[in-house]
Amino acid sequence: MFRLRKWYFDLVTEEGTVFIGYAAHLTWGLLRAWYRATLLCRPDRPPREAFTLQRSGEPRRLEDRSIRWDCTPLGVAGRWEPLAAPIRRRLFECPSGEADWDCVAPSARVVLRLGGGALEGWGYAECLTLTTPPWKLGSGDLRWGRFVHPETSVIWVEWEKSTSPPLVLVDGAEQPGSTMSIQEVLVPSGESRLELGPRRVLREGAVMEVLSPIPSLAQKLPGGLGLVTERKWLSPGRWVRPDNEPAAGWAIHEVVEWPSRDLR
Repeated sequence: MFRLRKWYFDLVTEEGTVFIGYAAHLTWGLLRAWYRATLLCRPDRPPREAFTLQRSGEPRRLEDRSIRWDCTPLGVAGRWEPLAAPIRRRLFECPSGEADWDCVAPSARVVLRLGGGALEGWGYAECLTLTTPPWKLGSGDLRWGRFVHPETSVIWVEWEKSTSPPLVLVDGAEQPGSTMSIQEVLVPSGESRLELGPRRVLREGAVMEVLSPIPSLAQKLPGGLGLVTERKWLSPGRWVRPDNEPAAGWAIHEVVEWPSRDLR
């Protein structure tokens, strides 16, 4: 039996400080493993990453629909209060299992304590559950992004190996026929668009670099998984709608690239 549950949390302050958190739990036969990580990117300082393999800080869904994540080893105590209803989709299905996406907070008001400091802003939270090993999903590249504003949210997902078409959601509603690029997301219905400004790098490198204390593990992963790379950015965003003032906010977006077959 294989089961990987991975939570993703983020927060962007008004001035552009970014917090990203991960909480993952892996069950694979008799193996049980936990992973917690944070990334803090301030506009005027180098990014700071931290992680722990301790079993701690399981995210909790509270009665008021907010999500609480406390991780003592990393000094994290945060609360994501959703401003929109959750979104659930099955992204991939094959005989060996599925990839289910649960966007628990497409947009949220976030209050977070990290170490000795505090951060407040707008954020996002999701949970991805895999019941098939990642190397069985194939080598399709992934493009993902989210734009958060107090009055609207835009999410886009394009996965080459998905059994579903590219997905663009505006305030939780699918927008068929939308197109996406590194500069914009264009929604044909209503001629609305999300404009993405200059990109600031949050992280570039191998996804498995987070396991640097045990590099041999990344090297032994099948399907070229140890060579998968990500480029994650922060961009100012503007949601432009006909007959409405543009809504300005922050967008976090990324490209995850699998190695070409000749590298595997």
